Amino acid sequence: LETTRAAGRYKKEMQLVRKNGEVFTAYGTVTPRQTTHGEPNGFVMIIRDITEQKLLEQELQSYMVKLEKIVEERTQKLRVSEEKYRRLFETSKDAVFFCDTECQFIDMNQAGVDLFGYDTKNEILKLNLIQHLFFSPVAGKAIKEMVGRNGFIKDYEVELKKKDGIRVPCLMTSNLRRDERNNIIGYEGIIIDLTERKRIEREK
Repeated sequence: LETTRAAGRYKKEMQLVRKNGEVFTAYGTVTPRQTTHGEPNGFVMIIRDITEQKLLEQELQSYMVKLEKIVEERTQKLRVSEEKYRRLFETSKDAVFFCDTECQFIDMNQAGVDLFGYDTKNEILKLNLIQHLFFSPVAGKAIKEMVGRNGFIKDYEVELKKKDGIRVPCLMTSNLRRDERNNIIGYEGIIIDLTERKRIEREK
Protein backbone atom coordinates (compact mmCIF):
# COMPACT_ATOMS: atom_id res chain seq x y z
CA LEU A 1 0.00 0.00 0.00
CA GLU A 2 2.89 2.34 0.72
CA THR A 3 4.11 1.65 -2.81
CA THR A 4 0.67 2.53 -4.17
CA ARG A 5 0.63 5.83 -2.24
CA ALA A 6 4.11 6.72 -3.46
CA ALA A 7 3.60 5.74 -7.11
CA GLY A 8 -0.07 6.64 -7.37
CA ARG A 9 -0.91 3.22 -8.83
CA TYR A 10 0.12 -0.38 -8.31
CA LYS A 11 -0.27 -3.16 -10.88
CA LYS A 12 0.50 -6.83 -10.41
CA GLU A 13 -0.36 -10.27 -11.71
CA MET A 14 -1.47 -12.49 -8.85
CA GLN A 15 -2.96 -15.81 -7.88
CA LEU A 16 -6.32 -15.48 -6.10
CA VAL A 17 -8.83 -17.96 -4.68
CA ARG A 18 -12.53 -18.03 -5.50
CA LYS A 19 -15.20 -18.71 -2.89
CA ASN A 20 -15.34 -22.36 -4.01
CA GLY A 21 -11.58 -22.75 -3.42
CA GLU A 22 -10.61 -22.57 -7.08
CA VAL A 23 -7.33 -20.78 -7.74
CA PHE A 24 -7.28 -18.39 -10.69
CA THR A 25 -4.87 -15.91 -12.25
CA ALA A 26 -5.82 -12.26 -12.06
CA TYR A 27 -4.37 -8.88 -12.89
CA GLY A 28 -4.94 -6.33 -10.17
CA THR A 29 -4.72 -2.56 -10.28
CA VAL A 30 -4.73 -0.64 -6.99
CA THR A 31 -5.15 3.14 -6.85
CA PRO A 32 -5.53 5.38 -3.76
CA ARG A 33 -8.84 7.12 -2.99
CA GLN A 34 -9.01 10.70 -1.81
CA THR A 35 -11.62 12.91 -0.21
CA THR A 36 -12.86 16.05 -1.94
CA HIS A 37 -10.19 17.87 0.07
CA GLY A 38 -7.44 15.65 -1.35
CA GLU A 39 -6.90 13.62 1.78
CA PRO A 40 -6.31 9.84 1.40
CA ASN A 41 -9.21 7.76 2.63
CA GLY A 42 -8.60 4.29 1.18
CA PHE A 43 -7.84 2.37 -1.96
CA VAL A 44 -9.70 1.12 -5.04
CA MET A 45 -8.71 -2.30 -6.36
CA ILE A 46 -9.80 -3.56 -9.79
CA ILE A 47 -9.37 -7.26 -10.44
CA ARG A 48 -9.45 -8.72 -13.94
CA ASP A 49 -9.58 -12.49 -14.42
CA ILE A 50 -6.87 -13.39 -16.95
CA THR A 51 -7.01 -17.19 -16.53
CA GLU A 52 -8.09 -17.77 -20.14
CA GLN A 53 -5.46 -15.37 -21.42
CA LYS A 54 -2.72 -17.17 -19.48
CA LEU A 55 -3.91 -20.52 -20.78
CA LEU A 56 -3.74 -19.19 -24.33
CA GLU A 57 -0.23 -17.84 -23.68
CA GLN A 58 0.86 -21.22 -22.33
CA GLU A 59 -0.63 -23.00 -25.34
CA LEU A 60 1.11 -20.57 -27.68
CA GLN A 61 4.43 -21.06 -25.88
CA SER A 62 4.01 -24.83 -26.05
CA TYR A 63 3.20 -24.57 -29.75
CA MET A 64 6.28 -22.40 -30.38
CA VAL A 65 8.52 -24.88 -28.56
CA LYS A 66 7.12 -27.75 -30.64
CA LEU A 67 7.47 -25.71 -33.84
CA GLU A 68 11.09 -24.86 -33.04
CA LYS A 69 11.78 -28.55 -32.39
CA ILE A 70 10.20 -29.53 -35.73
CA VAL A 71 12.23 -26.87 -37.57
CA GLU A 72 15.41 -28.02 -35.84
CA GLU A 73 14.74 -31.67 -36.74
CA ARG A 74 13.96 -30.82 -40.36
CA THR A 75 17.05 -28.60 -40.59
CA GLN A 76 19.17 -31.45 -39.28
CA LYS A 77 17.62 -33.89 -41.78
CA LEU A 78 18.18 -31.39 -44.59
CA ARG A 79 21.81 -30.92 -43.52
CA VAL A 80 22.35 -34.69 -43.52
CA SER A 81 20.63 -34.97 -46.92
CA GLU A 82 22.78 -32.18 -48.37
CA GLU A 83 25.96 -33.78 -47.03
CA LYS A 84 24.94 -37.15 -48.49
CA TYR A 85 24.15 -35.53 -51.83
CA ARG A 86 27.45 -33.63 -51.86
CA ARG A 87 29.36 -36.89 -51.26
CA LEU A 88 27.52 -38.58 -54.14
CA PHE A 89 28.15 -35.55 -56.34
CA GLU A 90 31.87 -35.46 -55.64
CA THR A 91 32.51 -39.21 -55.78
CA SER A 92 30.45 -40.01 -58.90
CA LYS A 93 32.52 -41.52 -61.71
CA ASP A 94 30.28 -39.80 -64.27
CA ALA A 95 30.13 -36.07 -64.94
CA VAL A 96 27.39 -34.27 -62.97
CA PHE A 97 26.58 -30.66 -63.89
CA PHE A 98 24.29 -27.76 -63.03
CA CYS A 99 23.57 -24.83 -65.36
CA ASP A 100 21.47 -21.68 -65.24
CA THR A 101 18.73 -20.96 -67.80
CA GLU A 102 21.33 -19.78 -70.32
CA CYS A 103 23.32 -23.03 -69.86
CA GLN A 104 26.15 -21.23 -68.08
CA PHE A 105 27.74 -23.69 -65.68
CA ILE A 106 26.99 -23.25 -61.97
CA ASP A 107 28.69 -26.41 -60.77
CA MET A 108 30.34 -29.57 -62.05
CA ASN A 109 31.97 -32.43 -60.19
CA GLN A 110 35.60 -33.47 -60.56
CA ALA A 111 34.68 -36.33 -62.91
CA GLY A 112 33.31 -33.75 -65.34
CA VAL A 113 36.39 -31.56 -65.06
CA ASP A 114 38.57 -34.58 -65.83
CA LEU A 115 36.37 -35.84 -68.68
CA PHE A 116 36.61 -32.58 -70.60
CA GLY A 117 40.32 -32.11 -69.95
CA TYR A 118 40.23 -28.94 -67.86
CA ASP A 119 42.75 -28.24 -65.13
CA THR A 120 40.37 -26.86 -62.48
CA LYS A 121 36.68 -26.57 -61.74
CA ASN A 122 36.94 -22.77 -61.82
CA GLU A 123 38.12 -22.99 -65.42
CA ILE A 124 35.10 -24.99 -66.55
CA LEU A 125 32.63 -22.88 -64.54
CA LYS A 126 33.46 -19.94 -66.81
CA LEU A 127 32.08 -21.87 -69.79
CA ASN A 128 28.70 -22.38 -71.41
CA LEU A 129 27.46 -25.93 -71.96
CA ILE A 130 26.11 -25.31 -75.47
CA GLN A 131 28.78 -22.96 -76.75
CA HIS A 132 31.86 -24.66 -75.32
CA LEU A 133 31.16 -28.36 -74.66
CA PHE A 134 28.87 -29.40 -77.51
CA PHE A 135 30.85 -30.33 -80.59
CA SER A 136 28.03 -28.65 -82.53
CA PRO A 137 26.41 -25.69 -80.75
CA VAL A 138 23.41 -26.12 -83.08
CA ALA A 139 22.91 -29.65 -81.75
CA GLY A 140 23.34 -28.34 -78.21
CA LYS A 141 20.63 -25.74 -78.74
CA ALA A 142 18.30 -28.47 -80.06
CA ILE A 143 18.95 -30.55 -76.92
CA LYS A 144 18.17 -27.53 -74.73
CA GLU A 145 14.87 -26.99 -76.56
CA MET A 146 14.01 -30.67 -76.18
CA VAL A 147 14.58 -30.56 -72.40
CA GLY A 148 12.55 -27.35 -72.19
CA ARG A 149 9.70 -28.92 -74.15
CA ASN A 150 9.61 -32.34 -72.44
CA GLY A 151 11.11 -31.46 -69.06
CA PHE A 152 13.93 -33.99 -69.48
CA ILE A 153 15.97 -36.25 -71.74
CA LYS A 154 17.24 -39.69 -70.74
CA ASP A 155 20.31 -41.52 -72.08
CA TYR A 156 20.42 -39.29 -75.13
CA GLU A 157 23.53 -39.80 -77.27
CA VAL A 158 25.40 -36.55 -77.90
CA GLU A 159 28.76 -35.43 -79.23
CA LEU A 160 30.72 -33.21 -76.87
CA LYS A 161 34.31 -32.02 -76.98
CA LYS A 162 37.31 -31.73 -74.70
CA LYS A 163 39.27 -28.57 -74.00
CA ASP A 164 41.65 -29.45 -76.86
CA GLY A 165 38.75 -29.91 -79.30
CA ILE A 166 38.78 -33.72 -79.40
CA ARG A 167 35.30 -35.15 -79.99
CA VAL A 168 33.82 -37.20 -77.12
CA PRO A 169 30.75 -39.45 -77.63
CA CYS A 170 28.55 -39.32 -74.54
CA LEU A 171 25.17 -40.26 -73.09
CA MET A 172 23.35 -37.34 -71.50
CA THR A 173 20.48 -37.42 -69.04
CA SER A 174 19.18 -33.98 -68.13
CA ASN A 175 16.13 -32.30 -66.65
CA LEU A 176 14.87 -28.86 -65.72
CA ARG A 177 15.81 -27.31 -62.39
CA ARG A 178 12.95 -25.55 -60.59
CA ASP A 179 12.72 -23.43 -57.46
CA GLU A 180 10.19 -23.83 -54.63
CA ARG A 181 7.63 -21.87 -56.70
CA ASN A 182 8.10 -24.21 -59.67
CA ASN A 183 9.87 -21.54 -61.74
CA ILE A 184 12.53 -22.87 -64.12
CA ILE A 185 15.97 -21.82 -62.88
CA GLY A 186 18.20 -23.95 -65.09
CA TYR A 187 19.27 -27.46 -66.01
CA GLU A 188 21.00 -30.37 -64.32
CA GLY A 189 22.26 -33.63 -65.65
CA ILE A 190 24.66 -36.55 -65.86
CA ILE A 191 27.09 -37.18 -68.71
CA ILE A 192 28.54 -40.65 -69.34
CA ASP A 193 31.65 -41.05 -71.49
CA LEU A 194 31.03 -43.56 -74.31
CA THR A 195 34.58 -43.49 -75.71
CA GLU A 196 35.54 -46.94 -74.43
CA ARG A 197 32.20 -48.49 -75.37
CA LYS A 198 32.47 -47.10 -78.89
CA ARG A 199 36.02 -48.45 -79.20
CA ILE A 200 34.90 -51.95 -78.18
CA GLU A 201 32.01 -51.82 -80.67
CA ARG A 202 34.40 -50.89 -83.51
CA GLU A 203 36.72 -53.79 -82.66
CA LYS A 204 33.96 -56.41 -82.78
